[in-house]
Amino acid sequence: MRCYNGWSYHPYAPVTDLDDSRPYICMLQPGETSLRFEWFDDTLTQPYTAHIKPLTGLETRTQPVNDSTGVIYGLAPGGEYKFWITRADGTSSNVRRVRIGFIPGTVINYLHPADTQYTFSGSFLCSPSLVRLPSGALLASSDVYGHATPQNLTLIYRSDDEGKTWRYVTDIMPCFWGRLFLHRGILYMLGISNEYGDALIGRSDDEGRTWSTPTVLLRGSANSSERGCHHAPMHFISCAGRLWTALEYGAWRKERFSVGALSVAEDADLLDVNNWRVTGFADLDTTALIGDGNFHGMIEGNLAIAPDGSLVSLMRCAENTALLFRYDKNDPDAKPEFVQTVELPTAHSKFEIHARDGIYYCVGNRLPLRNILSLYTSEDLIRWTFIRDIENREDEDKDKVAFQYPTWLFDGDGIALVSRTAYNDANNFHDANCITYYHIPL
Repeated sequence: MRCYNGWSYHPYAPVTDLDDSRPYICMLQPGETSLRFEWFDDTLTQPYTAHIKPLTGLETRTQPVNDSTGVIYGLAPGGEYKFWITRADGTSSNVRRVRIGFIPGTVINYLHPADTQYTFSGSFLCSPSLVRLPSGALLASSDVYGHATPQNLTLIYRSDDEGKTWRYVTDIMPCFWGRLFLHRGILYMLGISNEYGDALIGRSDDEGRTWSTPTVLLRGSANSSERGCHHAPMHFISCAGRLWTALEYGAWRKERFSVGALSVAEDADLLDVNNWRVTGFADLDTTALIGDGNFHGMIEGNLAIAPDGSLVSLMRCAENTALLFRYDKNDPDAKPEFVQTVELPTAHSKFEIHARDGIYYCVGNRLPLRNILSLYTSEDLIRWTFIRDIENREDEDKDKVAFQYPTWLFDGDGIALVSRTAYNDANNFHDANCITYYHIPL
C-alpha cells in the first residue's frame, strides 16, 4: 500500500478500511417530507438502488438511482429512518440514520446523532466556514466533533446556484476549526489538527477539490485536556501589509486561555512557516474584571481596524461582555494589550464582525440563548445597536434548538451566512446535527 501525506481525501477512511470499495453516501439533506442525498462509487457497477426503512417499521422502500444525487419523497415528518445504497452485485454502503422534518434555512449537510459514519472523528457537525470563489461558486466547510473523540475531520461543500443547492467536494484530514479564505485569488484553509492541536495551513489550486500537504505553523497539544492552539473559524484581516487572524492558546479543562494572533506578510508564500509570526500571548484575570458566575471564555477574537486605524480584537467572554484588545500592527511579535470591556449581547457565544463603508456589522446569538441569531451594527466597535433577528425560535425548546457559530460575508446588498444548526431533534442545542445556509438582505 502506497503511503500518503496529503490533506484531502474522497473520502477519508481509516487505513484499515482503505480496501473497502462500497458505495459511499457523502451528504444527507432531510426536508419536511423528503430526503435529498448524494453518493458515489468508484466501481460504477450499475444498477444502483436506494433503500429507506423506518427505524421501527418492517417495510423497506426502494428507488433506482442513476445519478450521484437523488430525492425520496413521501416520508413521514418526524420519522426516523435507516438509509443505504446497494449496487448490482449486492454490495451495500454504510447504513446512515436520518430524521425527516422541517429545518430552517437551506440544509447543506445533516448528521444524525446516532449515525456512525464519522465516529473516528465525532458525531456532530460544527465550525462552519464560508467563502465565495473567484468563479462565483460558494464553498462551505464544517468539521465533525464529539465528546472524548479525535475531532479531526473537515467536510467541504459547494454551491453553484447561489446557495439553493449544495454538493459534496472532499474531506480534509486532519483539520478542526478550519477557516476557508482567499488571498490574491488563491484558496487556503487554516485549521487545527485536533482540539488544541497544531495550527496548520494548506492551499488548493482547484477550488477546494484537492489540497496541498499542510504546513505546520505552531505546535499545540495532542491531548484535549492540555493547553494548545485554539482557533475557531475566525476571519483574516489585512493591516499594515500583513494578514492577521486571532489565535488563542489554552484549554477548557484548564479553565484558561491566552490571547494572541498569527500574521504573515501579504506578499509572502503562505505555505512557508518561516514567513509567519505569532504574537506574544496575553493573560487576563477575567473573574476579577467581570465577577464570578459568568462564562469566562476569552476566545474567538474578531480582528478589526478601529476608527483610529489601530488593529483591535473583540473577544468572546461573558454573557453581555466582550473584551477589547489592541495589537501593535507594526510589531507582529508584540503581546496584545487589554483596553476595555464592551457591552455586547452576543458575547456569550461565537460571533463574527465585518466592516463596510465605516459601519461594523456583527452576527451572533443575542441573550439569553443560542436559539436566537441576530444582527447588530456599530460605528465605533464600542456601542452596538440591535438591527433585527435572522432566526428567532425563542418559543421552541432552548435545550434542543440553536443557530450558532455563524460565519458570513457581504454578498451584494445582503449577507451570505452559514450556521451550525441544532434542529429537528438534535442531541442537544450544542451538539448540532445540521449545517445550514442563509442569504439575508441588509
